[in-house]
Amino acid sequence: MTSPIEQQWTIMNHSDAVESQTQATAPEPKLELTINTKPTANESDGEGGKKAECACPIHPPKLERQDTIESFVAENDVYDRSGRTRRRAPPFRHYSPSPVRIRSGPPLETVLIPSSASLLSQISVYDGVADLPFPGRSSVYLTTFPFTERDIKKWAWLITSGVEDAFMTSPEFGADGFQPFPTIVNSNRRSRSPYYDPVDNSMQYIYLSRALDTLVIPLDSKEKIRYYIVVQQNRGSPKASKLMVAESRKAVGIIIYYEALAGNCIAFVGAALHQEKGPGKMKLRKVENLEEAAKVQKEDGVLAIVC
Repeated sequence: MTSPIEQQWTIMNHSDAVESQTQATAPEPKLELTINTKPTANESDGEGGKKAECACPIHPPKLERQDTIESFVAENDVYDRSGRTRRRAPPFRHYSPSPVRIRSGPPLETVLIPSSASLLSQISVYDGVADLPFPGRSSVYLTTFPFTERDIKKWAWLITSGVEDAFMTSPEFGADGFQPFPTIVNSNRRSRSPYYDPVDNSMQYIYLSRALDTLVIPLDSKEKIRYYIVVQQNRGSPKASKLMVAESRKAVGIIIYYEALAGNCIAFVGAALHQEKGPGKMKLRKVENLEEAAKVQKEDGVLAIVC
């Protein structure tokens, strides 16, 4: 007999279908990836195993720029962009009027004296300012003129003293006032610098005479000649002087050039015929040439000087 529950419900027994259902499982769904996928062999080949031709255009499309507001503004037009501050002009400054400038002419041409030979070549030729090289680094006034009897009397005390290569002061202007004889002065090399004597700004000078002119005393002269050179300090009060003696024209040029580089001046240059005795206690007399000097020196106690 069946119960009323069995009449309403049909009870099914699935014990025999468990093995078949577990063996035949449902297939997994296929995932299609469309990002950066490579085509398969079947997909890449068309019909008949041929590759499909690409239908892309040969030339890429040309992009045309659309007109913007900047294209309507010309280059010379002023376009005020919002948000950008304008540059202000610098303030106007008032300056005082400049003084009147005097335009000077071209600089004067000067002669550079690089050696003693160049110095001797300027005798009776050049009259003006000449430049000295290192270590002189200064300018000198160079000229040639005939000395007079007054110049000989001025330097007679130094020439007749017989003291050579020593700075001395004249008897009238000694270091301690009036002196009856010349006074030797100890020269200080630092005194030649203008920084130690800023008041004295005198310029160096080189006074050459006719005694160095080859037309007056030729180079091939057979007479024995002695040259007297008076060197004077450029600074100091009183200015001391010294006597230098040479027996050739070349030696005179070397002495003068060296003293100029040392900052001294050349105040007198004269020539006389060589004598056995010195010029001490002798009278000096100016002559024009060697022939006249030979006649004058025959007198006793007279020294003829060509200058």
